[in-house]
Amino acid sequence: MGAKREAVLDIILCGQIEKEVVLEIVESISQACKEQNCTLIGGETSEQPKVLNAGTYMLNASMLGVVDKNKRSPYKWIDANSKKNRRRADDFK
Repeated sequence: MGAKREAVLDIILCGQIEKEVVLEIVESISQACKEQNCTLIGGETSEQPKVLNAGTYMLNASMLGVVDKNKRSPYKWIDANSKKNRRRADDFK
């Protein structure tokens, strides 16, 4: 809703780390970020041999953006300041 993309964090999970494959993934994500005028600022690479087979990769990314207050979504249900979305420490016990 008008947010300016700023930064991306990536997550690469695999059954067995293959250096060339991981480098190609990171370079591709970094290039995509440059094309979108944002920066890949870090992330995580994790080898999970009991979860994934060798040669299998799972990718995820989170993006941080900034939006002008006047361009925010008009939908209250996504407003982080609404009472519905607030959490207290007691909610997680």
